[in-house]
Amino acid sequence: MNYKEYQSKLKELDLSSKQFSQLVGVVETTPPAVWKRKDSLPIVIERFLEVLEKLPEDERVLFIHHKLKNN
Repeated sequence: MNYKEYQSKLKELDLSSKQFSQLVGVVETTPPAVWKRKDSLPIVIERFLEVLEKLPEDERVLFIHHKLKNN
């Protein structure tokens, strides 16, 4: 997955870069800057996005809300 696809996935999932960074527990600016420069994402990030995408929307919303509330 390249950086443009990553941004597209976030948009599909209605997540900001900041929210996604909080979900995976990373500093908001550093990973996206590295991913953009390399134009590729770590496989674990790709898989995490795939799992989020496969969840039914109501479960995804609850999961995201719960994770962000606890951060």
